[in-house]
This record gives sequence, structure tokens and C-alpha cells, in this order.
Amino acid sequence: MYVGLKKHCQFFCWLTLACALAGLRAETSPVAQSGLEALVARDDNAGFAFPKLIKAISGYHVIPWDGEQAAALQRAAEATLLSAQERPVKSGRVNEVGLAVEKRLQAALEAEGFVVDIPRTQSGRRQSAGYPDLVARKDGEIFYVEVKCFSKKTENSTQRSFYLSATDDPKVREAAIHLLFGFQVSEFAEDCYRIDSFEVLDLAGLVCELKLEFNASNRDLYNGDLTILKSSDDS
Repeated sequence: MYVGLKKHCQFFCWLTLACALAGLRAETSPVAQSGLEALVARDDNAGFAFPKLIKAISGYHVIPWDGEQAAALQRAAEATLLSAQERPVKSGRVNEVGLAVEKRLQAALEAEGFVVDIPRTQSGRRQSAGYPDLVARKDGEIFYVEVKCFSKKTENSTQRSFYLSATDDPKVREAAIHLLFGFQVSEFAEDCYRIDSFEVLDLAGLVCELKLEFNASNRDLYNGDLTILKSSDDS
């Protein structure tokens, strides 16, 4: 997504209207419920440690990065940057820029000897949506990779840009290193984007925030039960 990066992320929990807020009781599976209950233990002003969230949701540990494959990761990120400078990403939709950059990073990682794929959920489904974007393997080491694009003017924004959801079928199914590749992107011509710089982040040190949010779909809203006034058929 073409949004601002920030150190503290917002952990999104989508709850049903039947949720009892005081107990964080939602109509979720035991796995998702355990992830929610883990959040109750938050220390005031301390936020939620990303590794604890991943462990609560998936059952697997986050391994802190300790220099593994540093040179190969650096070269892959640099190759992704260079590719977008030599062959700018052309898109009329900003969100598609991030998808194009993700594909270029995947190709660059593969060129460095990584085996890269879209992560499967714990039930075995290959799923592109949700965290993380990619899983990369090399020399017995496993990396979960998230790809984000941001502009220079939004780099220090407090806008939410990283999302993690409690689910009963998470895409994390192994203990692994979790990295985020952040690419600073600029539009230098209409619908033409290049990468100006990048940062690779170790998410083992990330601290998240929680935003509880009740929601309703358009189907819930516009089914006729709530309507009190509407346009006439001939208007």
C-alpha cells in the first residue's frame, strides 16, 4: 500500500455487534480468541509487542534477525530500487504500485537464491491478502516478508500503515524472521513511479497499538430495514 510507515502499528480486530466489550468476547474460533485475550495483558503505555501477538495468533515464535543473509537481502532491495528507476512502475491506481514493487522484490530475492512464495495459511490455502506478503527461504533460514511503499511526505506520518488481524487461519505457520521492506516511492510523471530509497526493518522489535472497531457492511446498511427516507423512483 502507498501509505506512510511508522514504528507503532495499529492491530485491527474486527468484532461482531454481539461482542461484549468488557471481556473482548467475540464470535471467533479459540485460536482467534486466544489472540484477543493476549491483548488484555497490555501494560499501560507499553503497547503490544509484535512477537507476542504473532505467538498468540499463530502459535509460532518470531526469531530476531541476527545478520542472516544480510548481503543477499541488501542486494535484493537495491536491485528492486534500481529496477524501478530504470523501468518506472506505471499505474493509474496508487495501490497497484505496491503490488508491482512486491513482484519486483520477489524476483530480486529469487535472483539471490531465495525460494519465494505467497504464504499458505495454516489450513493450507495460498492467500495473498493479509500479513505477511511473502515467505522467503534460503540456506535453511525462513523469512516472512511484508512489502510497503510510502512517500517522503508521509514517512513520519501517524497514519496507520501496518495491519495485523486475529484470525483462526493465519498465514504464519513456522518460526521465522519477520522483515518489512519499506520503499520510498515518488511520482515523477503522471502515473509513473520510481523508488528513491528503501529501509529493511526487523519486526521483532515492533510495538503495536490496538484499535477496536465495530463495523457494518453496505448490505447491513441498505437492506431496507433502517431506511426512513429515500429518493423517489422518478428522481
